[in-house]
Amino acid sequence: MGRNIQNSCDVTTSTDMLRQVVQLLMTHRDEYNKPIPKRIEFSNYPDVYWEYILEDTFDAEIEISDYTVKAKLVVV
Repeated sequence: MGRNIQNSCDVTTSTDMLRQVVQLLMTHRDEYNKPIPKRIEFSNYPDVYWEYILEDTFDAEIEISDYTVKAKLVVV
């Protein structure tokens, strides 16, 4: 995505960006209810990709001006 949610001052923009991050990480399932792995790349390992699935639901803490979201990803 290339943008830092933390630097956004607008609550609506921050909420929309948070929704985009959730969609980015969320694992979809096939017709047999098996998770479809997604690919992730980290900037400190260019051109190296890992397939992952989201293991559990997001752990979120939402306060007045702060969103903290944790996701447990499993590399497959």
